[in-house]
Amino acid sequence: MLVFKDIVSGDEMCSDAYKYVLKDDEFYYFPAELKQYKDGDIDDSLLGGNKSAEEPGDDVVDPNVKYMIDIVHDFRLVEVQFSNKKDYMATNLKPFIGAVKKHLIKTNQLEEGKVKEWEGAFQKKVKTHLLDVFSDLQFFVGESMDSTGMVAAVNYEDDKPVVIMFKSGLIEEKQ
Repeated sequence: MLVFKDIVSGDEMCSDAYKYVLKDDEFYYFPAELKQYKDGDIDDSLLGGNKSAEEPGDDVVDPNVKYMIDIVHDFRLVEVQFSNKKDYMATNLKPFIGAVKKHLIKTNQLEEGKVKEWEGAFQKKVKTHLLDVFSDLQFFVGESMDSTGMVAAVNYEDDKPVVIMFKSGLIEEKQ
């Protein structure tokens, strides 16, 4: 199994246990699900249980149940908010892109002579995938809550959550 870790904070952000699509050679799109979680409960499906095959119980509203996006829950991501695009760009995006650029150069994935070209292409992709739909997005950081690290974005396509992450900002680690 591959685990995707943030290059800045080292936080686990997702894994290949979730299907994903790579768009524009830079953005992983992880289709997710909105699920019910109750503090202290263990997911029956992890133990081979199948709730639909069991006897139906009373459908009582439980105040301890939370609805969460599965990836957000499973990787303990924490929601953060930005007041506007300018705030997002200044407080997270620009420092994060700087860290990504350094990482790519250090790991020989980007030649120093091609930095300007990469920056221009990267900015266009960021505009298309994030900034153009900024008002529709929710944002999440890893469990360390490092504000300079990866900020995953969640958008909804056909009423289903999709978690969007920068490929260049993740390290794939085999577990």
